[in-house]
Amino acid sequence: YALLYMDGDQMGRWLSGTHEGLATFGDILHPEVREALQNDPNWQSLLKMKRLITPAVHAAISQALGWFALRLVPHIVEERHAGRLIYAGGDDVLALVPMDEVLAVARELRAAFSGHIRFESGSLQVVLAAEAKQDDGDPPCMPEGSVSGYVEWEDEVFLTMGPRATASMGVVLAHHLQPLDLVLDAVREAERLAKHRYGRNALVLNLLKRSGERLTVGTKWSYKEVPDVVCLLTMIIQHFERKTLSGKWPYATKAEASILEGLPVAAQEAELRRLLKRHTESDLSPAEAKEVEQLPRPLIKWAESLGSSGLTEMARWLLVCNFIAKGGDV
Repeated sequence: YALLYMDGDQMGRWLSGTHEGLATFGDILHPEVREALQNDPNWQSLLKMKRLITPAVHAAISQALGWFALRLVPHIVEERHAGRLIYAGGDDVLALVPMDEVLAVARELRAAFSGHIRFESGSLQVVLAAEAKQDDGDPPCMPEGSVSGYVEWEDEVFLTMGPRATASMGVVLAHHLQPLDLVLDAVREAERLAKHRYGRNALVLNLLKRSGERLTVGTKWSYKEVPDVVCLLTMIIQHFERKTLSGKWPYATKAEASILEGLPVAAQEAELRRLLKRHTESDLSPAEAKEVEQLPRPLIKWAESLGSSGLTEMARWLLVCNFIAKGGDV
């Protein structure tokens, strides 16, 4: 099973008025008014000033966090998925989730916190910010759409924290016989790593195997070249589940990762493509074959974004994906 702990980033700075994402005076003006004043020297500096933190701003933040905790979190965890919510206190969430659904729950909670969602025919959809577009050839993960910070649901319009707000999350995959206090310690540790090692707006997963082995992996939710990391991971899990990819592929990739990290990006992608082809079933449908052929490019982009040991980190994530796909029977 999975235990999930989410916490909003820098909430104290949001409430104290020192967060860089807070609106400026220019942001709250009508676009036509703002455009007319931008060329006026007397207004230019004022337009860039942060809006003052007033009781109304505090009330708006409380309203956004309250709606997230009371309405969106239970809907995502317990109605859209088969999880059980333990606690939701504004910007933080603790929940038990089936292992095979935890990445979907994590993705939706993170998107809902900053308003990167919309409801279509009553169903929650995750949407990209308008400026986050994918290059041709990348796997289609999330539909594009504008993010205003407001969400329409049924007959109501709700305020969210907005697209400049971020959240970090820790996840633990554990056997049901693991002592719960150890699992709770591990999920708190994962959340701390997401904030401090990965620089906030990140996801860290601790895999606690029954044998006592532990595997820790982490990533930011998105990068410029890979706008939806969890979607990419979900696609890989689906390939393992359908057995279009062999479970040996992650181990082969991990075995070569440290050597490949010293090579040019083009060489890394070529070798990853070779390993992928070697561990891909031969009787795939045209659609499945096309999906598999497209995987090396975003994986290498993601690994490059992860830093100097990015390929090793990416390979460890592949091991986690295989573990989830096989229900822990690895």
